[in-house]
Amino acid sequence: MIQPAPRRYVSSRKKPGFHRHGLEQLDTFSGPDRDPRGWSLTIAWFALISWVECQPHIASVSDARWVPVAQLDSYSLAFDHQKIIDAGLHRLRQKTMYSLLPVYCLPETFTHGQLLEATEIILGQPIQRKSLIRRFEASGMFEETGETAATGARKARLWRRKPGVDFHLFSRNLLTD
Repeated sequence: MIQPAPRRYVSSRKKPGFHRHGLEQLDTFSGPDRDPRGWSLTIAWFALISWVECQPHIASVSDARWVPVAQLDSYSLAFDHQKIIDAGLHRLRQKTMYSLLPVYCLPETFTHGQLLEATEIILGQPIQRKSLIRRFEASGMFEETGETAATGARKARLWRRKPGVDFHLFSRNLLTD
């Protein structure tokens, strides 16, 4: 069975940054013209991981590195890989408009400012901080840690996801709030 394979792979690596809500099948891309060598099939998945866990560990490719999505246009990607990336980014942006999915890109403890920054990076545009905080509070997904982080002129409260609290979807689009 193909569907459980990515989850088994992630579980076998004991990666603490992977979350079940951040791992999902994106789409299946197939056809005779995807690769000049012949017909090919790709079952694409995407995973959200904390930026803290994002260290490339690819020994077989010397130039593997993380790059901002906005800079991908300056790279020549093989075959239809840009189409796959575009589909993943579209899905991520759509989910971000109706959920707090970007929290799965953050470390275990985080500030409201970090969640705002991650959300704006994913959406590619600024959002109303108040709208995000209202959603954050309404979701019931988070609890204060009792700790603070130095983020500038004043300290910011640190938050974490509550254990056992499931993913929350909102009925309204974040960009219209």
